[in-house]
Amino acid sequence: MKTVKLQDIAQKAGVSVSTVIRVIHDSGYVSQEKRQRIEQVIQELGYKGPQKKSVGKENQRLIGLILPDEHNHFFYQNVTYECIYEAKKQGYYVLPVIGHLTNSEIIALVEALLDVGVNGIICTTFGEPCLSAQNQYFLQNCGVPLVFLERAGHGIRMNQVLADISEGMYSLVSYLLRLGHEKIAYLGFESGQDVEYERLVAIKNALKEFGKNPDDLVVVLKNEARVQDGYTAMLEALEAEPCLTSVICWSDIYAAGVMQYLHEIRKKVPKDISVIGFDNFIAHYLMPPLTTMENPVQEMLEAAFGLIREQQDPKRSGLSKKIFLTPKLVQRASAAPPDRLENMQDK
Repeated sequence: MKTVKLQDIAQKAGVSVSTVIRVIHDSGYVSQEKRQRIEQVIQELGYKGPQKKSVGKENQRLIGLILPDEHNHFFYQNVTYECIYEAKKQGYYVLPVIGHLTNSEIIALVEALLDVGVNGIICTTFGEPCLSAQNQYFLQNCGVPLVFLERAGHGIRMNQVLADISEGMYSLVSYLLRLGHEKIAYLGFESGQDVEYERLVAIKNALKEFGKNPDDLVVVLKNEARVQDGYTAMLEALEAEPCLTSVICWSDIYAAGVMQYLHEIRKKVPKDISVIGFDNFIAHYLMPPLTTMENPVQEMLEAAFGLIREQQDPKRSGLSKKIFLTPKLVQRASAAPPDRLENMQDK
């Protein structure tokens, strides 16, 4: 017998999934006419709702991993590997599902995992600024522990394991200033998500804490996450400030584009300009090997599994935690003191 999903109810009743959730949980206004129509469809289809899972059974050693539809992104490849590795250590298997992590689709993704009997779900990178109250209520009561990993929307009162962007950027800015850099650029990705904006804010706050004027930071933001965007961002940054001595890149992908452009205009890294990336997935393949910031993905997955185990304890199942882990600086050969620079105006 086919399992009835919220989308089935919404489609037959001619309403949105969020409206169905409001009716099921009586958590918001729905007109009387729509409410009656939805309740009738629920009865006709025999919808039972998410079923609570009993824990500790041998056939329930399965963790669901929800990933965004970004198959070429190194971060999610690494998350998948580390999740499988951590699961193996703890006697679990992992079932990955891929989709658009938005308010309109997250419930269907979770329902698909509940249908196969997972006893925990890890959700990476929610793709909208806010998780709707209706969706949050559903996820909090879906019957299994759920953890958001790396980034989540505003106001989520659920388990989260996040990167401590402020601490990470502070250590990076401190490193550049200790080397003696004054003319710094940030080449960022304008995705509309808070985590990208937080990186820029954290860099400026760190500069301010060290007595520097954050307005002196050269900022170039791009709306795509490709190598060529790093290339054009570097071009624009040098047009804005020809005497730049260091560049902080949103990702190692951007750093690869930066290095391509600097090579073309015959500027050497780090002799002419120091370059720092973020991710540490391709950094060691670049030339020179890239100094970069690394998210502690392994530790983040360990923490996520720890939260799932805690939530499986009935005495603690109603509690939620937010855990911050600090990215670390991996020093290689792409950053050096600016006193090694020749006079750039003479070139």
